[in-house]
Amino acid sequence: MLDIQAVCFDLDGTLVDSGPFNHHMIRRVAQRHGGDLSEEDWAIVNSLGMPAIYAHVKQRFPGLNIEQEAFINASADLSGLNGLSATFKVAACPGMREIIGYCHGLHVPMAVVTNAPRALMEHHMRSAGGFPEIHWHNTACDVKAAGRSPKPSPDPYLMAAERFKLSPRQCLAYEDSDAGQKSALAAGMRVIRIWDGKGVKPDKTPYIARTADDLIRLTRELIPA
Repeated sequence: MLDIQAVCFDLDGTLVDSGPFNHHMIRRVAQRHGGDLSEEDWAIVNSLGMPAIYAHVKQRFPGLNIEQEAFINASADLSGLNGLSATFKVAACPGMREIIGYCHGLHVPMAVVTNAPRALMEHHMRSAGGFPEIHWHNTACDVKAAGRSPKPSPDPYLMAAERFKLSPRQCLAYEDSDAGQKSALAAGMRVIRIWDGKGVKPDKTPYIARTADDLIRLTRELIPA
């Protein structure tokens, strides 16, 4: 039997559905600097992380007149939203409220582990209605401050296990991207991979969820009451 004693949630696409909001934020930066990020391009890159998104836009638009770090920072700048939060709703992903309630009832500590900067994470969690049961967060800002590397490096999840004071093998991660899955597995965690059925089926983990019911079932199997 597995000995899962803590849970880590990725943010975008796992804990919250923030895709349309994030796409608009990033696209407006690209357009201001001689590029663009169409719906078709977004479908290709949205789960790859900001460095990969920047590289994709730069490849498509070689004249893009902004450097990677500035592009990433500007894409997370929440000033001047002008009603964006009302236009592009951020909500909890299906099944997540049930999973959080289940883990909370079992006194299993929970954290968010994300490559997003703290301000954007806080905005998304607040906009989705809040998650008071989640104990703490490990963001891109925390990883950078510690002099460590973001996903797909194992560092964000190793930092989470360190903060839980647990072995990574005692932690369960929920992820929806290849980079996030790679990060958590490299750290030594078990991973429930959320997969929408598009593209190549993920491997490396036996725990694959295509629906909210799958997520809830796998959670109950891996963390029995």
